[in-house]
Amino acid sequence: MPKVRGNGKLRKLGKTDGLTRYQMRVAIGRDPVTNKYITKTKVVRCKTKQEAEEKLREFVRHIESGLATGNEVPTFAEFAKEWHERRRSSKELSIGQLRKEGLHVRTLNNYLGNINLQELNPRLISNMLVKLRNNGSLLQKSLSGTTCNGIFITLKQILHEAFVYELIPNNPCDKLKAPKRDTKEKRALTPEELSRANAALEQMPLDAHVVAVALALNTGMRRGEVLGLTWQDVDYDAGVIHVRHSLASDGMTLKEPKTQSGKRTVPVDARFMDKLRRWETLQEKRLAELRIKPTIDTPVVTSGVGGFMHPENLNRWWRKHRVELRLEEFTLHQFRHTYASVLVGEGADPKSVQSLIGHSDAAFTMKLYTHHNIENEKRATLKIANVIYGDGESTEARPDERDAISAAEFATA
Repeated sequence: MPKVRGNGKLRKLGKTDGLTRYQMRVAIGRDPVTNKYITKTKVVRCKTKQEAEEKLREFVRHIESGLATGNEVPTFAEFAKEWHERRRSSKELSIGQLRKEGLHVRTLNNYLGNINLQELNPRLISNMLVKLRNNGSLLQKSLSGTTCNGIFITLKQILHEAFVYELIPNNPCDKLKAPKRDTKEKRALTPEELSRANAALEQMPLDAHVVAVALALNTGMRRGEVLGLTWQDVDYDAGVIHVRHSLASDGMTLKEPKTQSGKRTVPVDARFMDKLRRWETLQEKRLAELRIKPTIDTPVVTSGVGGFMHPENLNRWWRKHRVELRLEEFTLHQFRHTYASVLVGEGADPKSVQSLIGHSDAAFTMKLYTHHNIENEKRATLKIANVIYGDGESTEARPDERDAISAAEFATA
């Protein structure tokens, strides 16, 4: 680490916007060739000389600890760009994740882009988060707590890397609490809604979009997993579907699941397998019209030209047709929530649900994809009543009985 000679010097340069500009100069030894002093300099703006002297002492500490100084320290925008490029080059993140982080960086640059990394502090970051919550986004609208939470996490990751590279003495985000997430829980479909959706799908002309939605409904697979299926993944004899890949958000790249647990085998009902057989036959005829010969590598859900269907293509179809299914408020991903919740409600053990969903941790599955259901809770409490009363015949009071009981209690209160 550099050894500072003396305590450094201050030179007054003049005033700008009511603040005095000082040049800080610190000697760190002599050049072995020229025998001249090697110096580090930095210009700061301060209200008082005492403030400048404190910044000089901090400047000396930075140099002695090996931190970058002066013009060596990039602005936030410069470093954030390098950080994002490193993330992209690692090829460890999905296209969707990179796109989201890129949007976060653009938003952060709108507030912090021209600021030197070493000048960032908790107060500056807190003020930025307040503005983001109050019409301060790129689109001039307020952002949700969940979105602000994501932006804060991205900022914290960027500044952590700056700390690791010894560009800043500490990460100012470490002293702050992340904004509270406020996304409402997406509810699972009721059994009636699920049955109604399936019946409506059966009435629609069989095509790739209908098959994609039916796959999500019957298997709980993610959108990318549905679109990444090929016919070699469908085993009619065993009555199962093998999940081996996922289609990236670019609509072209097949990627491996996030974890080893993501590769899984999902049993499906024979009636749904019959539907897949009918679709495979129909698909073969349509591909023949395009002079395409299907193989085991042909996607189950094909685009209009016989390749993989782009995720946005499926999203557009869903937004247009979900009204027909009377599921206006639901997203495709909520079929996955519903799949797990129904399994739990019907008594499936957590380990089996975890395996079918493709998570590496059963506790995470139970927390994320199971939902409050009053009917399930009633059935659970009736089991306790069976034990208490010992007759195995406990039943829930009928509505008219509950009304009578309530009236009697009120009369004797």
